[in-house]
Amino acid sequence: MSNGKTIGGIIMIVLGSILTMLGLLFAAFFFFSGYVVSDEELIGEEIQEKMDLFKRNALETTGEITEIDYDEGTTTIGFRSDIDNVYYEKKIYTVIGKYSLGDSIEVYYNIDDPSDIMIQEIYDLAVDTVGRSFFVIGTVAACVGLVGVILLIVGIVLVIKGKKNNQRNDIPAGNYQNNQF
Repeated sequence: MSNGKTIGGIIMIVLGSILTMLGLLFAAFFFFSGYVVSDEELIGEEIQEKMDLFKRNALETTGEITEIDYDEGTTTIGFRSDIDNVYYEKKIYTVIGKYSLGDSIEVYYNIDDPSDIMIQEIYDLAVDTVGRSFFVIGTVAACVGLVGVILLIVGIVLVIKGKKNNQRNDIPAGNYQNNQF
């Protein structure tokens, strides 16, 4: 029985060590990535500059959600250009569930090419969603690391108990009567 505890303990120590290291490594990576993606000062400045540059050569109008494709994860936005009075529809990838058919949305379109659009609200929502997803994955990884620590502790306890049992079993039976305590 004690050999089984020792072997089981060793297996738990190895598995616990691996899970702890992987959990901590992935937790650190995803928490840091979530922080970077969510922090506008770290990653958003460059993208925001590109969006501001786009807006300088664009007009703003109100568009409407005309179609939602749940299978593809896309939303079609329709709007009328003030430049050529043409109605445009543009299919974009969005966070499904945020919008409903007929919802109004602010659209920026390129003066030279009205089919070239940018939607600030969708960008902000996407960045927020990605950042939160990284934090959730980081939390799951931290939980895996915690399970690893628990396995590590239980494994150490089993190995210690197994060694104590082995030491008790190593005393010859005949020596009990002659030993003076």
